[in-house]
Amino acid sequence: MAFASEAELSRAVIQRLEQYFHVDREVEGKHATGKPLRLDAVLRPRDASQWSRPDIAFGVEFKNVTSQ
Repeated sequence: MAFASEAELSRAVIQRLEQYFHVDREVEGKHATGKPLRLDAVLRPRDASQWSRPDIAFGVEFKNVTSQ
């Protein structure tokens, strides 16, 4: 799949994942080095009953490599 921009890629991926994950967008935090950071999204499973850790979360940064 080719996308015109990272925003378009982000919307398409998140739209597919929202049925399985709670999605928080543009999440600010702090890197292990202490520097501030912002992730494009943080995903948490809607049903974590099959996960070994129910508090699991994934940080996602979208990069549209096909547009370069």
